[in-house]
Amino acid sequence: MSIHVVFSAECNHAMTWQAAGLFHSHRAVGQPGNITRLLACSEEQRADYRGMELGPTFVHHNMRHGHPLIDEVGYPSYNKPASVMFWLEAVEPEEEFIALLDTDMLLRAPLDPTALGATRGRVVSAEYAYLVGTEKPFASRFLEAEAVPLAARCGGFHIFHREDLRRIAPLWIEYTRRVRAFAKAEPDAYMDESFQDWAAKKGTVSAADASVKRSQALWQAEMYGYAFAAASVGVSTIVRGDTMLYPGYVPSPLALPSILHYGTDFYLERQLPGTLPRGIFGEHAPAAGASREQSHIYFNKMALTSLDLFACAASSRRLERRAGSESGGSRGFFFFPLPPPEEQLHGRSLRDLLALQHLRLLNEAFCGVYNAHCPRGEAGVACPDVAAPVARHWSRKPVGRLDPRSPLVSYWDEASCGPRGDDAVSRATAECGGEGYSVVARVPSD
Repeated sequence: MSIHVVFSAECNHAMTWQAAGLFHSHRAVGQPGNITRLLACSEEQRADYRGMELGPTFVHHNMRHGHPLIDEVGYPSYNKPASVMFWLEAVEPEEEFIALLDTDMLLRAPLDPTALGATRGRVVSAEYAYLVGTEKPFASRFLEAEAVPLAARCGGFHIFHREDLRRIAPLWIEYTRRVRAFAKAEPDAYMDESFQDWAAKKGTVSAADASVKRSQALWQAEMYGYAFAAASVGVSTIVRGDTMLYPGYVPSPLALPSILHYGTDFYLERQLPGTLPRGIFGEHAPAAGASREQSHIYFNKMALTSLDLFACAASSRRLERRAGSESGGSRGFFFFPLPPPEEQLHGRSLRDLLALQHLRLLNEAFCGVYNAHCPRGEAGVACPDVAAPVARHWSRKPVGRLDPRSPLVSYWDEASCGPRGDDAVSRATAECGGEGYSVVARVPSD
């Protein structure tokens, strides 16, 4: 079923290369439906901005700089609800369902809103268990008693029915404003009631750490804004733990994600030991005698805030001089380094394979931008090999039952479904009605 994917971004270098990745992944997985970047950009910024042509874009006021609907400046997370509110006021999307993603996300499989459980009156989102303020006593400060049970610990992505989003978006802004106002007026109560484990641990935290925690808690206000807004209009939320994953995290063996959210850093081994690992879902130990920096590739999006794809090779050279880092660049163009081709599949864990897919998708996106905007003669920019040895084996065709002794290199077509009749995944098949078999493959012997 088609779905309109939207994502909120600002007109800066970091969110531009991230947008390139999300636009590319939308095409690569064949996601049914349209995609639109919701770009918070002032007139002055837009005059000098390169990157408008990356994909369909709706430009709106940047809430970071204030707005009559809010009473502060400097909190860019207002852009998430405001962007969809402004967009729906100006545009009538043809799709019934809308997926709101973050810029630092990639699609690795198509999203099907109805298969995931979205319907009118019910949103689908990812589990953010640390949002303890969605329960009493904190939620009761903002919601009527009958609405409190509808407030969900969720965030990341949201899949809405179009008409639910129309109702929720303006209230999302308003409840975010109220939460932040309360946090500033009653900082101790806010921390005790909304920040996980704070009441029990605050006496043992240093002043410096306490300051960091308070800043983190204030940043969470927008997520509470959604939870309270949806609950206030009677919209429930399905909280899924199988649809989104941070690259570098260990996936569930029963359901691999459709969304990769690269909001955290991770290490990836360059070369594996000669024998297959005992467990297939985790990270190997570093090779004997090698430091982690020597034996692993390190990813952290925060190290690339100044990466300007449209500066072409010049941006990569500046990054490497500043950070003293390597890249997988070709003739100076920045690409993420990858293990040698022969080390990208055989013996890799599911965790590694997903991290590799994330890096390859971004490299493919960068390659497309460079070849479109950085003239290099008739041959174009020499990009890393995009005929991914990983991708050849990530089939969508059901090929058999789960063998827990075999390394798996493929994903589950239906996020909550497993192979029919397999006791190990029987609890995951209830929603599938006997359909949607898992996709399981063994690492080829050759």
